[in-house]
Amino acid sequence: MKKNLHRLFQQPISAWILGVSLGVGALTGSGFTQDSHRVSPIVKAVQRAESSVVNIQGNKTVANTTTAGVSSRQEVNGMGTGVIIDRRGLIVTNYHVVESVERIEVTLPDGEKAIAKLLNYDPRTDLALIKINVERDLPTINVGRSDDLL
Repeated sequence: MKKNLHRLFQQPISAWILGVSLGVGALTGSGFTQDSHRVSPIVKAVQRAESSVVNIQGNKTVANTTTAGVSSRQEVNGMGTGVIIDRRGLIVTNYHVVESVERIEVTLPDGEKAIAKLLNYDPRTDLALIKINVERDLPTINVGRSDDLL
């Protein structure tokens, strides 16, 4: 597992994986059917990925300094998305979504909520790996390999 984590953070995750996760909310529930001529390869990719996309929410306290030099602390709400990469609850997200968040709340596509633990992160690539504990196998995103690209 540790070797795989190291490899995960050494090789950049394709931008389309995270892009798909961002676009799913805009395309789901749009009335497209598999028989529609409007279902492009991109829409099909989103439809295949949507069951593995999660919503991530958390609060954190940030320092603010005004132009007058006055410092204060402010609690902010954060929100983002991630994709399930392992049926046991491993999720890849952006590091800035979970950075300094004490309680990371994950909402699965079926509405179930779970608290996640930050396992690993790489600020340089803005990627993080979080884990939720679940009693069932979760749907995972189909991650391709760069040498499979045309």
